[in-house]
Amino acid sequence: MKIIHQWCDDDQFWLDCNEQSMASARAAGWKTRTLVELDDAPLPDSVRCSLLSLIRDDGYAASFQSLGQYRSALIQAIREGSAR
Repeated sequence: MKIIHQWCDDDQFWLDCNEQSMASARAAGWKTRTLVELDDAPLPDSVRCSLLSLIRDDGYAASFQSLGQYRSALIQAIREGSAR
């Protein structure tokens, strides 16, 4: 699995960057996104189901102070192969 951070200044072209550059771009008001490039192997059903449960749980999402923290928790759940 590969994590790709990107920022965009004109709504057309997304540029790859590291986490520090992405934080700077976000602070400057640019659009940012994080992509997860998975290996060819699909996620096991148990991980996929657990991850879907986390995504559907509004209370879980609301428990984070920022979207970045929520996204990091979801990425960690994928890496660990379990959600909760």
